[in-house]
Amino acid sequence: MYSIVLKCKKVIFLFSLSFLITQNFYSQCFEIESILVDACGSVEGENEMVRFSVGNTALNTANLNVSWANTVNPWLGICQNATTANAVTALNTTILG
Repeated sequence: MYSIVLKCKKVIFLFSLSFLITQNFYSQCFEIESILVDACGSVEGENEMVRFSVGNTALNTANLNVSWANTVNPWLGICQNATTANAVTALNTTILG
């Protein structure tokens, strides 16, 4: 009888302790902000885009892999020019934390 009571006390103690000890976990994934697809026309592949937020940690775009389902309008890669640089700078100023 004593061992059952002792086991119950241990279980209650560990269960209670689990509510006191917490850990915050942060994902290493990015968050998709918006997607523009099916922008039809002769330059359809150039008009489809995705915008995502990675927080205050830089993301190496060379490490991105894209699975593009349409072989008629294939993935054209990432456009990096003065226009996109200005857009990225403007978006980066909105990042908090």
